[in-house]
Amino acid sequence: MIIKVNVVLQNKEGKILVVKRSEKDGGFWQTITGTVEPTDLRLVEAVKREVKEETGLDVIVNAKPFYFFTWEKEDREVIEICFWAYLRDNNDRVILSNEHTAYGWSSIEVATEIVEKESNKKVLDIFKSI
Repeated sequence: MIIKVNVVLQNKEGKILVVKRSEKDGGFWQTITGTVEPTDLRLVEAVKREVKEETGLDVIVNAKPFYFFTWEKEDREVIEICFWAYLRDNNDRVILSNEHTAYGWSSIEVATEIVEKESNKKVLDIFKSI
């Protein structure tokens, strides 16, 4: 089993961060996601680490996940646990890792249109209702 975190990240204006994966990783738009590492003592720490690695941003994480879903990757079950986070300060200047080629801050409605995977659309739809 693989455990991943999925992060709905908001800036001070309430805009959602969406990122475009590199072509070698599928080339699709999504929210921040990443695999929980054995060195992550808590899921919240995995969220902070993934956001920092992929965007250079420091965040505050709502400690309770709001949703999860499962899928399969190469005959292994993946559980993706979804969190809400917001910026620690007013700095929303993203420094992308090599995993991504573009980013944007958008309303949740536009973010829902931009993300391509149905699972990510559902994450944003559920987030709208909390």
